[in-house]
Amino acid sequence: EKAKEVTLEFTVNEGGIMSVTTEEFISVKDPDSRANSIARMVGKIMLCLVIAIVVGGTFYSQVQAGLKSYRIEQDKFNARVAALTEFYEEHNPEKIAIIEDTLRKHAGKESKLWKSLEAKYGKRPPRPIRTEF
Repeated sequence: EKAKEVTLEFTVNEGGIMSVTTEEFISVKDPDSRANSIARMVGKIMLCLVIAIVVGGTFYSQVQAGLKSYRIEQDKFNARVAALTEFYEEHNPEKIAIIEDTLRKHAGKESKLWKSLEAKYGKRPPRPIRTEF
């Protein structure tokens, strides 16, 4: 009796991307090898489950790290909005409506923004205070 066997090989690269390669071959089985065949199939299923758990855990960890980073950046942004709101309430209330756009425009260059506001208004905006950590 001839049977088709398929071998699956799972690999995960450094970026967490999983790829699967297959290899097929036809073999001649004797009637006594049915138990061995079932044992191999169960072993392969178990291996697939272990790989899925490991990859899933890695993916979950990466998502959690990304969410934490996002929350920190959002908290920094909110602190800057509060600081500029306080500053513009005193120096130029008309600018309060565009604070978020201004911060997005100067993302990564907030220090230069603070210095330019100090040069323009003669007073530096208050230091942003993060409330969440």
